[in-house]
Amino acid sequence: MQTDGNLYLYHNETPRTWDAWRINLTVAEKSLPMLKRALSIFSKLFNRKVSIFKNARGYYGFQTSINTLIPIFEKFGVSFDNPPNPPPWISCNHRLFGAYLGGVIDGDGHVKLKRSKYPMCEIIIASGHPQHSLKKLIEQNLGCTARIYKQKGSAVNKEYSECDILTFYVSKKNFECLMEDVLPHITISYKKDRLKNYIKSRW
Repeated sequence: MQTDGNLYLYHNETPRTWDAWRINLTVAEKSLPMLKRALSIFSKLFNRKVSIFKNARGYYGFQTSINTLIPIFEKFGVSFDNPPNPPPWISCNHRLFGAYLGGVIDGDGHVKLKRSKYPMCEIIIASGHPQHSLKKLIEQNLGCTARIYKQKGSAVNKEYSECDILTFYVSKKNFECLMEDVLPHITISYKKDRLKNYIKSRW
């Protein structure tokens, strides 16, 4: 939700009808498993029956009003800022942080293999702004070094947009935590398999 979700205020033109806060989550077809899981969790936690749609551009998504859910999100520190800030209650719990990081990798992450002779596996997370809070929690919970840098994105109107990259490497310091706490929560198969196969080939 925090990665690909969009929270916005819908202005209702109908007289005597309140404006509504809505959440919209739209993904490409390859990320459809993540969307289905998010929808399932949303349904179980909040008892909302929401259907998946396919838009004219071939993307899949769902949207629903969440006026009654805003106080719940605020209570548990779930924000939709850019960049999203991890809820404070996951900071010192490896399992909860692992579940959160798995969701972030599903949404904004990339599992990249580098070098053929001496392979390395890099986890790359892209955002519109530097994710300093997430970087701190990665270093705290995984016991490894992470870094943030700017990178040019895709060409838009003949100009290149910039995005902020947060990255860290899979190593002997963090592979057990990644295997036990993060991997079970990654739903997109090609990301999950690439990370799992790399870890199994090294340790």
